[in-house]
Amino acid sequence: MHLVEGMIKMNFLTNDILYTSGDIKREAKAQLSRYWRKAIVLSIIPGIFSILFLGNAVQDQSLFADVVDIILNAIHTFLLVGVSFTMIDFIRRRDALSEPLRSVLQAFRSDYFVGLFKLIIYKYLYIFLWSLLLIIPGIIKGYAYAQAEFIYKDKMDSSGIQPDPKECLRESEELMKGQKMRLFALNFSFLGWMILAIFTLGIGLIWLIPYMQISEAIFYENIAGSSFLTDDFGEDFSDRADSSKEEFRQTSTLNEEVGKD
Repeated sequence: MHLVEGMIKMNFLTNDILYTSGDIKREAKAQLSRYWRKAIVLSIIPGIFSILFLGNAVQDQSLFADVVDIILNAIHTFLLVGVSFTMIDFIRRRDALSEPLRSVLQAFRSDYFVGLFKLIIYKYLYIFLWSLLLIIPGIIKGYAYAQAEFIYKDKMDSSGIQPDPKECLRESEELMKGQKMRLFALNFSFLGWMILAIFTLGIGLIWLIPYMQISEAIFYENIAGSSFLTDDFGEDFSDRADSSKEEFRQTSTLNEEVGKD
């Protein structure tokens, strides 16, 4: 896998660099070990919102119904972004999942909201316009822009300055050169689990969705590292990585000893 030159790997538990979808999924399971319950609570909130509100949206064709539908979908999108932001925070520091009900709302923070709103508008507008050519160009652009929200968060958190949404899209496109098929392969690798989850009447999704979400966050961390963070942030996360890896090794050793007994 091509990685960004000069990047710092920070908080992986299994390997410093992850080369395949299998590596990323093993890392995801290692990250969620002992944190599954909180990850499930975090990830299930957008799903509950979707069931309660999007599935029961006003069915008439009035302008009011259209406005309500747009607002509800926007809220759902921001909840999903909040989950993604929390997952990347969790990879870097273990206390990020301590308050999942609060963390899922972080995309609504005043320092994020306006810039994120612009970013999402630009992102889906561009994807829509590319889709007018044919569906395939739209899918390719969707993968090219897949890291834009993560880039926005890293730049905002480390500098305190609102990033330019269009610049985040350009940087995501650059970052994803040579990586789009790898992300597609990662997404496709969950297809079998998705089918099994359907046969469990959706119950399996309770575990599958956080597994997929943290895998996508790990994918970003693997190709971007500290590229969009200031030096102070990169060093801080590197220090936290050492303690997290040591904690993981001690837990794994203890489990092995218990298994032998």
